[in-house]
Amino acid sequence: MGERELILLTAALVFFSSISLSVNRFFLDSSEMLLRNEFDYEAISLAQRFLEEAKTRRFDLYEPPHSFTSPYSLGWAYYESYPNFNDVDDFHNLVLDITTPRAVYRVSIQAHYVPEWNIDKIVYYCTNYKKVIITVTNPNLTQPIRLAHVYSYIDNT
Repeated sequence: MGERELILLTAALVFFSSISLSVNRFFLDSSEMLLRNEFDYEAISLAQRFLEEAKTRRFDLYEPPHSFTSPYSLGWAYYESYPNFNDVDDFHNLVLDITTPRAVYRVSIQAHYVPEWNIDKIVYYCTNYKKVIITVTNPNLTQPIRLAHVYSYIDNT
């Protein structure tokens, strides 16, 4: 084998090695991204589950608005325990560790009164709107998953 053929063979080996490394890096990055997405999707579905569950509860134990639960009393009463809540604000300060086949997620729920004119503002007086914020955390998530929903009371009288 001549010097020219040896140089071409070396160049071909370097070229194919670099392509092989690039392909392997691509597959590894794709696998990591798929795994992260699976954790994100599972966390989102857990948060959505609790939002939907809260939708099945009454707006407040006491009605009409002048007798709603005080903003300082939101949360479950001593005689209630999850999942036997009777109204939306019972979910306030609920923290659960949910085990799935893939991982253990921590679900934290907050419920607050919000005004009609700014649903991102928490107020400490009774309104016809309660915002439930669900935060799901897990070490495998790139950031906590947060979902929120505003529940409203409509007086049908």
